[in-house]
Amino acid sequence: MRKISLVWVLPVLALLGACDMFGTGGGFTPEPEAVVIPEDFLGVVHGGEATGAADIEYEFVKYLGAKWILQTFYWSDFEKNDMGGFEADPTRGGKKYADWVNWANQNGLKMFAVLAYSTDWMKTTYAGGKADYIPPAQYDRYCAYVTEIIKRYGDKLAGYSIWNEPNENPRFWTGTPAEMWDLTRTAAAAARQAIHQYNPGGQLVGGALNILAPDLWTRGFFVSGAMANTDGFAYHPYMPNAKNAAAITREVQHMVSRYGFADRVWLTEMGFPTGGQYSTVVEEDRMPAEVVKTIVLMASRGVKHLFWYQLFDDLDNVDTPNPDNSEDWFGLAYYKPSSPNLLNIPANATGITKKKGADAYALCGKYIQGTTWRRLPLVSGPEDVEAYYFEGKNGARTLVLWADRIDAAATAPARVTLPGSDQKRYSLGDSGPFTTGDDAASLGQPVPESGVYPVGSVPLFFTWTAESGLPRVTAP
Repeated sequence: MRKISLVWVLPVLALLGACDMFGTGGGFTPEPEAVVIPEDFLGVVHGGEATGAADIEYEFVKYLGAKWILQTFYWSDFEKNDMGGFEADPTRGGKKYADWVNWANQNGLKMFAVLAYSTDWMKTTYAGGKADYIPPAQYDRYCAYVTEIIKRYGDKLAGYSIWNEPNENPRFWTGTPAEMWDLTRTAAAAARQAIHQYNPGGQLVGGALNILAPDLWTRGFFVSGAMANTDGFAYHPYMPNAKNAAAITREVQHMVSRYGFADRVWLTEMGFPTGGQYSTVVEEDRMPAEVVKTIVLMASRGVKHLFWYQLFDDLDNVDTPNPDNSEDWFGLAYYKPSSPNLLNIPANATGITKKKGADAYALCGKYIQGTTWRRLPLVSGPEDVEAYYFEGKNGARTLVLWADRIDAAATAPARVTLPGSDQKRYSLGDSGPFTTGDDAASLGQPVPESGVYPVGSVPLFFTWTAESGLPRVTAP
């Protein structure tokens, strides 16, 4: 999925700081005291494209702790002509969708299908030359494609999205908002019927808006009845840092709460490019901190799922990424750069070279996914410390804390006291070759039950084992 230039970020941030940007007027819903985080909380976008059936890519996905893989199932690949017949063995870029689905399933991963976009014959025959547009009289054609995908793959697909970023007009949708609401309502009803018949456990989401969408777009999906047959509302909170992404997501949760969707928000895309000219660029040195903060904040605030955009940098430009195009830089890792190459990344045996944020993601996949976040009593340590406490199975415990400061390099000492046993502190990882058998647990080192640590913008990440007692963060 293609991203957008975020020249509008500063005005959005001003709105976040100045008002309730969606005009709800009632204040925020109360923050919960605890949030159960699904065991399949995390996913990645575009997994399985680089290596095909090779095991190494899936070993890397499992190392990250991702449980889902998202792919776009392009309508134009399944119904190439206006004959109403679906291709028995559609291909795109030399890769079969059936193979993507089967490889994911064989590796214990859930496949999520984005059902988009229009087709050439729809554009030329029915849509008056408009790309990515379906006139109301032809909604049944899109519904037939949606039904075909659900029927064809059955329970091998775990989730579906009706369209993607329709507010990006004319990039992904050239109709009106009302027409997209009508299309979603019609297609979701057809999808629900097909899911009931062919895949009762399948999850269906709608919306898939990014932060350029004004509140009109979001409200319209609900007021029009478009979300009546869906299980969740999809959103893409691309922002310059984790804190702002979490803030705007919280606004969306508040808005959709009046329709019963507060705990049904899916982030089907979220990530930071490490290069290019988007204003959301996060330099690779800062990437581990933003990855951890994003996952911790979204998980503790009740987001249903988070799919990271994306697994690898642009596979077509692995040796010569465009320094000005952020689209080439969204990956958690590089895949098979030659040596030498523009980035001076050495070749390695597996072909996968982790960016600095990959280990940070894997830590969250291992120690935060599938836990329960619980609100801690007020921290009495240094000013502005944010502490997040998670309880896992069999006494597994995790604490993540940081302090956002104007001076990003500034720290202040705090005493961290952890009950129980097996106390460890983790580095957030570094770049380097991925090796089969890597485990995020190797990033941890034993620490004393109580110690003084510098708290700043880079999160401190601790685990331990305890059946009772809470961690404490106090002045040294």
